[in-house]
Amino acid sequence: MQILPGNNRFKAGDIVYPVGFRTSRKHISMVNASNKCVYTSEVMELGGKPLYRVTCHDDPPETVENTSIQVRNPPSRRLEKSGNVS
Repeated sequence: MQILPGNNRFKAGDIVYPVGFRTSRKHISMVNASNKCVYTSEVMELGGKPLYRVTCHDDPPETVENTSIQVRNPPSRRLEKSGNVS
């Protein structure tokens, strides 16, 4: 992991997002709400700016990337639109 000194783009309030940070968790699938799958979250650097990547290891796999930690289209909304949530 790498913390970029003097670059405030990789922090939000008191939270620092180091480049190279990676974690995996099980959560509800974006494809079928009755299943769980593994999600891997990563903090990367793209041109001196943060790139946040979340990969859902489902079938089919899906990757979501954003330059902000704000979620604009959360998976629950996608499931509701697809009809996979009751």
